[in-house]
Amino acid sequence: MDEPATIDGLAGEFADGIHWASLAGIESSELMLPVLLRAINLRLQGGVAPRRILIERRSKSSMPLILDGFDAMLRDVGLIEEIVNASPNLRLLVTSREELRLAAET
Repeated sequence: MDEPATIDGLAGEFADGIHWASLAGIESSELMLPVLLRAINLRLQGGVAPRRILIERRSKSSMPLILDGFDAMLRDVGLIEEIVNASPNLRLLVTSREELRLAAET
Protein backbone atom coordinates (compact mmCIF):
# COMPACT_ATOMS: atom_id res chain seq x y z
CA MET A 1 0.00 0.00 0.00
CA ASP A 2 1.26 3.48 -0.82
CA GLU A 3 1.71 6.29 1.63
CA PRO A 4 -1.55 8.21 2.07
CA ALA A 5 -1.72 11.43 0.04
CA THR A 6 -2.62 13.50 3.11
CA ILE A 7 0.87 12.89 4.50
CA ASP A 8 2.40 14.72 1.53
CA GLY A 9 0.24 17.74 2.31
CA LEU A 10 1.36 17.87 5.94
CA ALA A 11 5.02 16.95 5.50
CA GLY A 12 6.09 20.58 5.03
CA GLU A 13 4.95 21.39 8.56
CA PHE A 14 7.72 19.23 10.05
CA ALA A 15 11.43 19.86 9.46
CA ASP A 16 12.15 16.17 8.93
CA GLY A 17 8.85 15.40 7.18
CA ILE A 18 6.30 12.76 8.14
CA HIS A 19 7.06 9.10 7.65
CA TRP A 20 4.61 6.24 7.23
CA ALA A 21 5.12 2.49 7.43
CA SER A 22 2.61 -0.22 6.64
CA LEU A 23 3.07 -3.13 9.04
CA ALA A 24 0.43 -5.39 7.51
CA GLY A 25 1.66 -8.97 7.83
CA ILE A 26 4.66 -8.05 10.02
CA GLU A 27 4.67 -10.13 13.21
CA SER A 28 8.00 -9.45 14.94
CA SER A 29 10.29 -6.52 15.67
CA GLU A 30 13.08 -8.15 13.64
CA LEU A 31 10.82 -8.14 10.57
CA MET A 32 9.62 -4.63 11.39
CA LEU A 33 13.13 -3.14 11.54
CA PRO A 34 13.80 -3.05 7.77
CA VAL A 35 10.31 -1.64 7.15
CA LEU A 36 10.91 1.19 9.63
CA LEU A 37 14.36 1.92 8.23
CA ARG A 38 12.92 2.24 4.72
CA ALA A 39 10.08 4.43 6.01
CA ILE A 40 12.52 6.99 7.43
CA ASN A 41 14.89 6.71 4.46
CA LEU A 42 17.74 4.95 6.25
CA ARG A 43 19.90 2.19 4.86
CA LEU A 44 21.56 -0.70 6.60
CA GLN A 45 25.22 -0.02 7.30
CA GLY A 46 27.68 -2.87 7.29
CA GLY A 47 28.59 -3.93 10.80
CA VAL A 48 25.99 -1.69 12.49
CA ALA A 49 22.93 -3.35 13.98
CA PRO A 50 19.67 -2.18 12.32
CA ARG A 51 18.12 -1.59 15.76
CA ARG A 52 20.98 0.78 16.68
CA ILE A 53 20.64 2.70 13.40
CA LEU A 54 16.94 3.17 14.01
CA ILE A 55 17.23 4.17 17.68
CA GLU A 56 20.02 6.66 17.02
CA ARG A 57 18.19 8.29 14.12
CA ARG A 58 14.88 8.52 15.95
CA SER A 59 16.49 9.94 19.12
CA LYS A 60 17.75 12.97 17.16
CA SER A 61 14.56 13.71 15.26
CA SER A 62 11.11 15.07 15.91
CA MET A 63 9.54 13.75 12.72
CA PRO A 64 6.20 12.04 13.16
CA LEU A 65 6.20 8.34 12.35
CA ILE A 66 2.94 6.61 11.48
CA LEU A 67 2.81 2.84 11.97
CA ASP A 68 -0.21 1.49 10.15
CA GLY A 69 -1.61 -1.97 10.89
CA PHE A 70 0.19 -2.73 14.14
CA ASP A 71 -2.30 -5.44 15.16
CA ALA A 72 -0.02 -8.43 14.48
CA MET A 73 2.77 -6.78 16.50
CA LEU A 74 0.87 -6.43 19.77
CA ARG A 75 2.84 -9.27 21.38
CA ASP A 76 6.17 -7.69 20.42
CA VAL A 77 6.08 -4.00 21.39
CA GLY A 78 9.62 -3.94 22.81
CA LEU A 79 11.15 -2.12 19.84
CA ILE A 80 8.45 0.56 19.91
CA GLU A 81 8.91 0.99 23.64
CA GLU A 82 12.67 1.32 23.14
CA ILE A 83 12.19 3.95 20.41
CA VAL A 84 9.74 5.92 22.56
CA ASN A 85 12.08 5.86 25.57
CA ALA A 86 15.09 6.98 23.49
CA SER A 87 13.25 9.74 21.64
CA PRO A 88 11.84 12.55 23.79
CA ASN A 89 10.58 14.45 20.72
CA LEU A 90 9.01 11.43 19.08
CA ARG A 91 5.52 11.72 17.70
CA LEU A 92 4.31 8.22 16.98
CA LEU A 93 0.86 7.41 15.61
CA VAL A 94 0.03 3.71 15.69
CA THR A 95 -3.10 2.23 14.17
CA SER A 96 -4.31 -0.89 15.90
CA ARG A 97 -7.61 -2.31 17.09
CA GLU A 98 -6.17 -2.67 20.59
CA GLU A 99 -4.10 -0.57 22.98
CA LEU A 100 -0.35 -1.11 23.01
CA ARG A 101 -0.31 -0.84 26.80
CA LEU A 102 2.83 1.30 26.87
CA ALA A 103 3.46 3.82 29.65
CA ALA A 104 3.77 6.61 27.03
CA GLU A 105 0.48 5.77 25.34
CA THR A 106 -2.21 8.46 25.43
